[in-house]
Amino acid sequence: MDKQFKNPQARVSYYENKMRHCRKVLVRLAAAQRDFEAIRGDMAELERYYTSPEWKRDFALDESGAFPDDLLRGVLSEDGLDTLLELYQALDPQKKRGEA
Repeated sequence: MDKQFKNPQARVSYYENKMRHCRKVLVRLAAAQRDFEAIRGDMAELERYYTSPEWKRDFALDESGAFPDDLLRGVLSEDGLDTLLELYQALDPQKKRGEA
């Protein structure tokens, strides 16, 4: 321990605050990990769509103006889905270990 304290109460208070902060962060991280696991199937489905002939057809239809202007279609943007898949793969702990 490299911290110097004037009294034991200051030391206890300092470490109590550290513990409370760490607990809050870890609780949020645990929730985020559960959320991440919950989207695994959706991400696999999005990847299958993005690499499918259907996505290429939908992209071509969008380019030709076949969809109404008010249709949300970020999934067909040049980089939107690709960037999302890259981010997911970078954050996937299984991919980091080399697992499928």
